[in-house]
Amino acid sequence: MFAIAAGQPADVRFVFNFLPFLLAFPVYGVGRQLAGERDVAEMIAGLFLAGTLIAVCVGLFDVLVRGMYRSEGFYSGALVIARTGLVFGFLAAAGFFLSDGKRRYVFLSGPVLALVCIYLAGARGALLIVPFLSVLFLVFVVGAAPARQRMRLAVRLALMLIAGGLGVAVLIGGSRVSEAFTSVAHVLSGGAVDDAIRDRLDFYSTGWTLFMQAPWGGYGWAGIPRMAFTILDPDAYTAYSLDFFDFHNDFLNFAVAAGVPGVAALLGFFVAPILSALRSGNDRLRPVRLYGVLVIVITYVLAGLTDISLGFDRFTATYAFSVAVVLAVFRLPASPRS
Repeated sequence: MFAIAAGQPADVRFVFNFLPFLLAFPVYGVGRQLAGERDVAEMIAGLFLAGTLIAVCVGLFDVLVRGMYRSEGFYSGALVIARTGLVFGFLAAAGFFLSDGKRRYVFLSGPVLALVCIYLAGARGALLIVPFLSVLFLVFVVGAAPARQRMRLAVRLALMLIAGGLGVAVLIGGSRVSEAFTSVAHVLSGGAVDDAIRDRLDFYSTGWTLFMQAPWGGYGWAGIPRMAFTILDPDAYTAYSLDFFDFHNDFLNFAVAAGVPGVAALLGFFVAPILSALRSGNDRLRPVRLYGVLVIVITYVLAGLTDISLGFDRFTATYAFSVAVVLAVFRLPASPRS
């Protein structure tokens, strides 16, 4: 649909932003060749942990050495490095289910490092996703425990989560990321909001208007900026141009680009990995696959409410390849059915 709705032949090139979804199939195939051993799955969790640590190191270099206000990485950006660190950090926590003994607790540093990465990047949107992923992880921890221990463990972990949340609130108080929760409160209460949120609200209104004008075919991916500035004042948004603009919302990006079929495609991108995890066999790592896929999908669904996710090359590649790796490698030979 993005190609069909293209305004000129050159616009078809934007289809390549979604090329990672095709490349994910060979990645999955290679991963299946490596799968079958718990040690291999644990090694992949370790690589996710290493990736999170690298993101933190880059952030520290940006802030402490380069003197930047917020971490942006190399040829990247604050939102890219924060969201990548968030996904990798909580995928690293899958190692808690894969490893034995005290070594498994090393993987719990993944979410902690993800928080550090978000703090260094000053990414408010990413911080809002952390509570959802934390609850998801705790649900799987409780589910993996023996039945007689689950209630006691759930209460203990809930208290730890509350204490951890209070600790984080104290540590980040007064920083840019701490404004995430107050900004949400202001929006819900109709109070004053900052310029970034006001811009987003304007973008959402514009995107919805354009979707209603062409609900079945859209305007093409390249047509998003051109059509947006038929409603928005170009002089008020000088940071954008007719070549680069998005609505800071995945639903609206897909809806304006390809109408209802675009929205259906977006839902398919999110639902397909979950269904694949649920139907991926009955081996002992099936819950770990489901956890990993849910980490990725929840992160991208929530991040896509306030920014572009799928359709932006680096985010799309991270999504597609991470899903492929989780589904392929977090796997053991199937258990015989009783």
